[in-house]
Amino acid sequence: MSDVLHLPVLPIRDSVLFPGIVQPVVVGRPQTVAAVEAALGAEDKTLVVVAQRDGSVEQATSEDLHRCGTRSVIRRMARQPSGAVEMILQGVERVCIQSIEQSVPYLRAICTEWPMPEEEATAEVEAMTRQISELALRAVALTGHEPAPLQSILEQITEPLQLAWTLAHMFSLESGEEQKVLEASSRLDALQMVNAHLAHEVQVLELRARIAEQARTEMTKEQREYLLRQQLRAIEQELGESDADRAETHALRERMDSAQLPPDVKKGETVAINVVIRASEPTRGTLQIFQKADNYRAPAPGNEKPQQVELQRGIN
Repeated sequence: MSDVLHLPVLPIRDSVLFPGIVQPVVVGRPQTVAAVEAALGAEDKTLVVVAQRDGSVEQATSEDLHRCGTRSVIRRMARQPSGAVEMILQGVERVCIQSIEQSVPYLRAICTEWPMPEEEATAEVEAMTRQISELALRAVALTGHEPAPLQSILEQITEPLQLAWTLAHMFSLESGEEQKVLEASSRLDALQMVNAHLAHEVQVLELRARIAEQARTEMTKEQREYLLRQQLRAIEQELGESDADRAETHALRERMDSAQLPPDVKKGETVAINVVIRASEPTRGTLQIFQKADNYRAPAPGNEKPQQVELQRGIN
């Protein structure tokens, strides 16, 4: 490309288009539609895509735009009845906006290439490259998707800066963070910014996975208890367990309560009754179990004679 370019400017909101990335874009403001029409009228169908500093601004000026943008090519487009234009844009390279030479009906800028960093590959850059690739694959796996397609894409990327741009686009950083990655002055800076985002993303996804697993475990426990209750009810019906049997159990408990036993003795007899009930259910009609409180002599009110209390459940 030449050292200086004169290109239409396409301001976009809450997003950044990176070099090497293909991205759908919809425009509908008069200013942006006019810029697209100007680009379509040129042979190379090229424009500069630049993120707005404030997405709420309708009519962007030079002060509303970041200085670094991406020279892009319109690959496909379709006009909608509403007047909006849908496009597929492909980012080509970073450019620096030197000045705005036209403001109406669309912005037109004088641009120069923003060159790639010239630092040599280092062990730190290589380590960070591997790190963000592993984090990206881990994040995809945690979302329940197969990481193999992403791994195939990452293996084809040999430029660390392009890897940072690709992952920044795929994992939807905030537009301000994306802009910092686009403007990064070194490969290591770009990789470190993406690494910080991916590390946080993986941490959140792992926490969500643990919460989901805990919820599934608790639900499984509740379902198992419900199933056991249903099975117990079916067994009782099959063996002829009736409301009279349950009434007999209630009466047995009342007899124990009226015996005025000491608290520790009363607790033991309650456990004994529960044992009798559980033991009797699977062998109804064939077993008799008697639980007695022999030799417990609890002082009765009014100096009454000690009582001997007998607890009994008969099984017919």
